[in-house]
Formats: sequence, C-alpha cells, structure tokens
Amino acid sequence: MKPQFFRFKVLGVQATAIYPYEEKIRSLLFQFKGCFDYELKDAFLSYPAPFLRMRFHGYTVIPAPSSDAHNQTRGFNHVQAMFASLGLPILMAFKKNCDTKQTELDYAQRQEVGKRIFYVGPKSLSGRKLLLVDDVFTTGATMKACLRLLQKRHPKKLEILVMSKTLDPPKKPHRG
Repeated sequence: MKPQFFRFKVLGVQATAIYPYEEKIRSLLFQFKGCFDYELKDAFLSYPAPFLRMRFHGYTVIPAPSSDAHNQTRGFNHVQAMFASLGLPILMAFKKNCDTKQTELDYAQRQEVGKRIFYVGPKSLSGRKLLLVDDVFTTGATMKACLRLLQKRHPKKLEILVMSKTLDPPKKPHRG
C-alpha cells in the first residue's frame, strides 16, 4: 500500500487522509474489523508511521468512537489499535451509544450520528494538541460531531487524520 496523502478541511479544521478508500483498503478493513484479525492492526500505518510520528509529535490521539458492543464482539477497538502504532499518547474521549454500523445507514441517517456520540474525556483540553483519528471518512458526520464536542474544550490545536477517505466523484465538464 502506497500512501497518497489527501488534504481537506472539516468545519475549518485541517484534515489528512492517507489512502483513498478503494477495494484493497475495503478488503483489508473487512478482514481486520469484520473477521477480527487483530494482527492486521499495524498493516495500515506501518509504512507512513515514521513520517506521521514526526509530523504529529506532541499531539494526543483521540480515536473516533466505536460502540462498546462492536468492540466487545471484536475483542478490540479497531481505531485505537490501528493508530496505536504511531506511539503517540491516546485519549479515549468518546462513547457511542448505538451499535448500528455506519455502512448500514443512508446519508440522512449518518448525519444523525452526533446524537449518539458523547464526550467522556477531561473537562478541559486547553493547551493540548489533539489529533482526531478514524479509519474511514465518508460523509464526515462522525468527524463533525466529534469536532464540535472537542472544540468546546478549547484545545491549543486540533487536526484530523484518517486512514482512508472516499474520493469525490470527478466533476463533469460544463458544456455551454
């Protein structure tokens, strides 16, 4: 897997995706998450990890939430396991009280995810550099919900890193 690094913004916050969300990533994620193959945890970030460690030195990683039910079924939190390979401190700051898989929801239903995510971290995050992480960025609903909760705690700096992102479809040329 060759990192491609896509930069974009979410609610004005700088975000970076490492890979496009394509069949190879989809297949590996299914093996990792759906087949509970914990040994794949380092496969996603092993190549770019040295660069990412330097780039985000001094940051605390905050994984996007996964439901407790899914974590118990799997035996691990997939986002936490994946990003632990960076060797940065990790703060589990969110809880998700729904065990519906995002892939089973349509766009409108995904936008409601914020109602099911709760902040459970420290009261204040002022003075801290935070790196909000997730495995896949599709509609952005989870990231937006988490960002809103984190911004209320006034971190010194806030960025997003996702392992993969769905690519926007190419724009059709305008014909006049």
